Amino acid sequence: MVLGKKKAPKLPELPMPSAESPAEAEPRAPAKPAAPPLFIKIDKYRDVLKNVQELKSFSVGLRDAMDAIADVEHELKTGLEIANKALDRFNTLLALLDSKLIRIEGVEPADVQTPKEIDDYVKGLYDQIERIKHDLRTIE
Repeated sequence: MVLGKKKAPKLPELPMPSAESPAEAEPRAPAKPAAPPLFIKIDKYRDVLKNVQELKSFSVGLRDAMDAIADVEHELKTGLEIANKALDRFNTLLALLDSKLIRIEGVEPADVQTPKEIDDYVKGLYDQIERIKHDLRTIE
């Protein structure tokens, strides 16, 4: 009996080991520093939450203050508009009253002295106009 030789199964070829040492081939991850205990993390988390809540409270207070200022400005604007309309109406009525008064012929109206404030106001306006004229002349 002739026994036949069986073929040996083919093994996959493995790469040749390199000259590097295993320590150089695979760098290790740096060791993690020891974490603080859990109760310290919880305390810091609570502090952060407390600070965020304080910031929210401050923001709401600031918004309320700004709304109050806006309301005051609105009321002031409305008040000024009402005062201007009332003054315009008063001046219109005063002019109407002056035109309706009967003037007697031959009688000269009494010299009415204008208040000093009005004189000062008119003088100030006149001075401003003169300054503007002077500035315009220098520009030309």
